Amino acid sequence: MLFGKHKMAPALSPKKTLEGAVGGVLGAALIVGLVVAIFQATTSIQEQTLTFLPKMLVILGLLALLGGWMLAMLRGYTFNLFSMIPNLAR
Repeated sequence: MLFGKHKMAPALSPKKTLEGAVGGVLGAALIVGLVVAIFQATTSIQEQTLTFLPKMLVILGLLALLGGWMLAMLRGYTFNLFSMIPNLAR
């Protein structure tokens, strides 16, 4: 298996992986970029902010939806990391 080795939350959802979450955000940005490029090609509008702004809005929207979960995972990882420090000092 090339992708999907790092499980996100095995207790909650055993088949979801970190690679799948990152791929979802990047895939959404790719699709929005493709739609904007097709729109620019058909209308001959070559505005630079038209390519940048929709992709940033989609990425920020996805991060707003997933941000709470990301923070919880980061917090759990940090607590786990700090709880392992005394064992390393022995």
